[in-house]
Amino acid sequence: MGNFMIRRIVYDGMLAAIYVVLSTLGIHFGNVLTITFASLPTTLAAIVFGPADAFLIGLLGEFLAQFMKYGLTLTTPLWILPSAIRGLLIGIVAIIYKKKGTDMMDHRFQALGWLLGIAVIVSFVNTLVMFLDATIYDYSFLFAAWSTLTRFGTSLLTAIVVWLVCMPLYSAIKKILPKPIKEAEQ
Repeated sequence: MGNFMIRRIVYDGMLAAIYVVLSTLGIHFGNVLTITFASLPTTLAAIVFGPADAFLIGLLGEFLAQFMKYGLTLTTPLWILPSAIRGLLIGIVAIIYKKKGTDMMDHRFQALGWLLGIAVIVSFVNTLVMFLDATIYDYSFLFAAWSTLTRFGTSLLTAIVVWLVCMPLYSAIKKILPKPIKEAEQ
């Protein structure tokens, strides 16, 4: 395993840890609604490293966050999927831009559009997970359905804030990345 791969694993581990911290620092309104910026490390990883790293960071970060909050349950694998899917989708979009010879974040408003669209997709996946969780544990989906509209709203608002924070962070990260990672991106 080369120096490049070790460095990449360390970056992924740090971003997954940041994900967990941001997840626990979220604003919780009971079990109904949470406003958190845990998607920031996943989004950054997707843009900088691509879909595989972002998928793993979302998967591992959300697994640890879920485990710390709820323990290991039958539906834990379902609850970690939306975060992983977010990283995968943003990473795919970032790769498409890189294949065109540009960066996703160089097209700021297009990037915002992608992040908003992916936030909607992730909200749909979360709603499906809530429905499956309600079915498996035999509780009313009406409670979860009622909170769906607020979840979509907060998801879109969070995507805008993450976009605003990602722009300067990505510019800074791009300048300090070691050369082998920059070359591996292309």
